[in-house]
Amino acid sequence: FNYVFKEVKTCQQVVKIIDMVPIVLECFEPQKTDYECYGEIDAPITSFEDFLAAGGKISEIKKYKEGSFRYEESEQGLAPCDYTLIRTYFVSDIRGQEVSCDQRYTIKDVTPPTIHTRLDTIKIACDQDSLIEIALKMEDVVIDATDNCSTKDEIEIVKNIQKNQSEDTHDCAYNNYTIWRTWIAKDK
Repeated sequence: FNYVFKEVKTCQQVVKIIDMVPIVLECFEPQKTDYECYGEIDAPITSFEDFLAAGGKISEIKKYKEGSFRYEESEQGLAPCDYTLIRTYFVSDIRGQEVSCDQRYTIKDVTPPTIHTRLDTIKIACDQDSLIEIALKMEDVVIDATDNCSTKDEIEIVKNIQKNQSEDTHDCAYNNYTIWRTWIAKDK
């Protein structure tokens, strides 16, 4: 027998399979989307498990990267009185591709603040003691207001004083006139 040895060459082919299809995240539908105040909206979901339990969906759960679930909120419009709150939920797949879905809430504050201080009509005579007494009473008035969407620190109280007193000291309207004090409570 005669053996003939030939040179043997090998080659190797590497096949790399890359899944380029991102997962799809689908938000659950909130029970209600129109509100008067931000504080009335349900709190955001903070865990992936709670997101799924609330009705959220993901196309391929096996691709979900553990711990990547998060949310952000942004506003469009004139916050805090008339705007859209956009709540965006995010997850990443095992390759680090982030996907998201949005929920939109409309906030329209139509209830003005309420002033709780009761103000009575005050009649005074035009003697010096009465004028000093009323001037002190006018400065001591404390106005209290509340609002359904704002804290006390977020309510602006504006005082406006008008009177119909004549500037002519010889006119009857110089000594007989009315002063209107108006307070306006505004939520900021």
